[in-house]
Amino acid sequence: LAVSGPFLQNHTLIIEPMDDGGVVTWDGEPILTEMPSEFVQPFTRIRFMEGEKHIDDVLKGYPVKLIQAYFTRNVVLTVNRWPKHIDAIIQMPQQLGGQDGHCGNFNLNVIDDSKELILERFSSVVAPADSLFPDGEGTD
Repeated sequence: LAVSGPFLQNHTLIIEPMDDGGVVTWDGEPILTEMPSEFVQPFTRIRFMEGEKHIDDVLKGYPVKLIQAYFTRNVVLTVNRWPKHIDAIIQMPQQLGGQDGHCGNFNLNVIDDSKELILERFSSVVAPADSLFPDGEGTD
């Protein structure tokens, strides 16, 4: 998972699964290298800790390795890091300039929030040149 943009002052946060050397990086530098730990900037606070809530209830029998990131504009990112994948939820109020994604576009019109119409509004494939991952990886 890669996150960047003006609300992060164009810094880049990357969160990888736990196995195969997976790390959490900030502008390419490892952060949150042990649990529990915390990374703080004037505009963000990111914590790595044991969690209680599973994003995917199918995995409720396993301990949660949780990343909780608090950003400006009341954006909160919750990530469960697993050996081979991550589960993530982004919570945010309506943003200036609009937004779109899995839960719709926040225009209070549920008719245009179907999966088909969301996919029509944007491509699910990121061009390698636009990728936030090093060397364009993670674009599949």
